[in-house]
Amino acid sequence: MLTMLAHGLPVAVTVPDEPDPALPLGEAPAVIPARRDAAAVALLDDPGLRRLMGGAGTRPWPIRAEISPAVMREPYREILVVDLLGGIGDLIMVLPAGHALARRNPGASLRVLTHAPGAALLRADPAVTRVLTPRHGGAGAEREAVAEALAARRPDLAVTTTRYDGIPDLLAASGARCVTDLWRHPPPGEPVGERYLRILLAEGLPAPGDLRTRPVVRLTADEIADGESTVGRCLPTATPRPPVVLVTEAGMDVKHWPAARWRALAALPARRGHPLLTLGAPHEHVPGPAAARGTAPGHPCPAAAVLPSRDLRGLAACFAAVARRGAVVVGGDTGPLRLAAASGAATVGLFGPTWAERYGIAGSAVSPIRVAGDSGSTVPGGPCLHGRRLRGVRRPRRDPPRDPPVRRRPSPASPGGGPLRRARDEAWQAAYGKERQPCRQRRKQMRGDGGEGLPARPGPVTRFYVRRVSGSAVRDRRDDLATEEPLEIRLLAAGGDARTVAITMRTPGADFELAAGFLHGEGIVGPGGIAAIGYCTDEDLDPEARYNTVTVRLTAPELPDMTSVQRNFLTSSACGVCGTASLDALRDRCAPPAVRPPVGVSAATLYALPDRLRAAQGVFGRTGGLHAAGLFTPEGAPVAVREDVGRHNAVDKLVGWALMGGTLPLDRHVLLVSGRVSYEIMQKAASAGIQIVCAVSAPSSLAVDLAREFGVTLVGFLRDERFNVYACPERIDVEREPSISASPAQ
Repeated sequence: MLTMLAHGLPVAVTVPDEPDPALPLGEAPAVIPARRDAAAVALLDDPGLRRLMGGAGTRPWPIRAEISPAVMREPYREILVVDLLGGIGDLIMVLPAGHALARRNPGASLRVLTHAPGAALLRADPAVTRVLTPRHGGAGAEREAVAEALAARRPDLAVTTTRYDGIPDLLAASGARCVTDLWRHPPPGEPVGERYLRILLAEGLPAPGDLRTRPVVRLTADEIADGESTVGRCLPTATPRPPVVLVTEAGMDVKHWPAARWRALAALPARRGHPLLTLGAPHEHVPGPAAARGTAPGHPCPAAAVLPSRDLRGLAACFAAVARRGAVVVGGDTGPLRLAAASGAATVGLFGPTWAERYGIAGSAVSPIRVAGDSGSTVPGGPCLHGRRLRGVRRPRRDPPRDPPVRRRPSPASPGGGPLRRARDEAWQAAYGKERQPCRQRRKQMRGDGGEGLPARPGPVTRFYVRRVSGSAVRDRRDDLATEEPLEIRLLAAGGDARTVAITMRTPGADFELAAGFLHGEGIVGPGGIAAIGYCTDEDLDPEARYNTVTVRLTAPELPDMTSVQRNFLTSSACGVCGTASLDALRDRCAPPAVRPPVGVSAATLYALPDRLRAAQGVFGRTGGLHAAGLFTPEGAPVAVREDVGRHNAVDKLVGWALMGGTLPLDRHVLLVSGRVSYEIMQKAASAGIQIVCAVSAPSSLAVDLAREFGVTLVGFLRDERFNVYACPERIDVEREPSISASPAQ
């Protein structure tokens, strides 16, 4: 490690054994704070430094520079974390954020303000300096506790998950160097704890590697021994199979499951020899020895050993003890399940509390079995787990289970079939050079479940969870988007190797017709020139590219001369563009910086952008036939607008304007396009550093995937004071009002 001072800033340079320019910023080999002045350029171009970085070889290693807030700022010495949501699961979700901040700021004083039940969990945590709790449980107790904590010691960094009683405003007025509000609704399916870490990472507080941090409850040696002793007394001396712990109680009626289904669920592991454990005193859900004799025939439910009532730390010690025995903890309340997971146990949740529909309140009778990726919101209402059937618990999946009728076909009398089947198989062998598979096996492979390593065939529609904002109303919902995938078209002639002709983005479906029509339109083949078309089946093909690579076998003995029809197609010499070499190369070109400056925009500002873009379209007003792309500040002021007959060309013009003007990256701008957002537009925006991309129409599925991968906020259907957020909604504030009026764009 070579450490230098350049312009008063720390410079850390790591020299690897073999320079690799493809390494991302923020990791080895180098992070160099850069400035746009002659002295900084001279520093980066210093021959001695380049010789050092290039080693003994002749190829110099390109030095890349980035302003890193994590490198430039002073470490925080006083950190205050406020979590007053009230639930045990809420506190456990914020533990990784606290641990990440403690690692990033060694020697700092970390105080945690939370309610008394959860405070006990932090008692033996070495990262926590002090645990604070409200003095009473009356009205305004939480705000008073925050004020007392600020008066006792002013923090350098304040992090809160609590938004009621004006607590964020109280922290903002404390004079802290940095105040971060973590309570922002995550996209459905993303763990809340990971969302906390991503928000902190966007503000340069933890290190990128801290995204992998998981909640951990620290126990003392005496507590571990006590938990082992308690569990050992409840289990048989020799247990050939790991135990199953059933947490049948819940903090709210909405999380309860009917007793009959608990008994049926308990019978499943008992039949396979798994010992059963339950928490607290015996109750009707899991019958004890006396009640076991009264179970219904066909459902033998043995006695479940009862773990004695313990406090939270004692319960965590018991969970840790059963985890060392390979146990799984099953329940309907996320608080105990999160505690079990933080103690090292595997967990299965009967449903996931994210919004009302998953509680069965808004017309939905069933709920997905998921805990790790759900938030801890509280929704009032009656019991909803009555709709969760036993079959759904045995077969957990992300979407509500559907039970289609099982159709059983009798197997043929003879494997070889009759003469017609044999003739058909022989014709298949002659045409395709391989043995024909049975129809059922082919259908399974087309669906992606017919063999190991075979992916599902992409369809024309992909379902995403999005955030719908309409006026001041915000709700999460499912939305169907047009699927966008690359298709590699290859040509094969007799006696030769396959050659890639083009790679085009398309919606899956009628791929063979697309390939044939494309080749005919380019003048490569004519009528009768195609012998067969099929998906590529090379052994070295990446499974993800199976249905994104088409091989066209020609009737001609040689490939035609295509030099006269060469166009600007994406091409690759390797088979399998999708998910491998070609897409990886595109991602490398638009790799996002490791740390981005925080940027946000209000919903009211977004509502005004389409009209401002339309007002700046001079040529469209005369012709009515052009696309437009506009750059705006986070306050809504237009910066630049470009028009073109092609959507991609309009974005290219904006990026070129910024490149020629020296204003790249555009990490403090909002991009609005007049049409839909495809993969290419999202790739262009990501390569320019744009963090918020909006469109008046829908995005494609691949654009959403790319936005989520690179952390770009993606907004679609922005019109009539409503929009959908498909990725990274934390940058959009629904409550904030716009602060600037429209001004002429360049």
